[in-house]
Amino acid sequence: MKNSSGFLKNGVYSIPTLSCCLERVELFISDSFHPSLRVHSLSGVLQGLWAMKINYDHRFIFKFMDEAHTLLIDIGTHDKVY
Repeated sequence: MKNSSGFLKNGVYSIPTLSCCLERVELFISDSFHPSLRVHSLSGVLQGLWAMKINYDHRFIFKFMDEAHTLLIDIGTHDKVY
């Protein structure tokens, strides 16, 4: 997967274990606004995008395209994706 903004631009080594990511994605698919995901809209230059917590320091940045589709924009540490 990649997009025009450079999906995984922060590098493979900066992301948490794949199993942790997959668990969070599965939870997101079943309940996009589950409280443990801490999904929230972003503002400023990232307005129109949303963030989801993977673990203490890592986030997914994404955009809701419609009710059935979500575009993953970036994944990385809190400091790198914001």
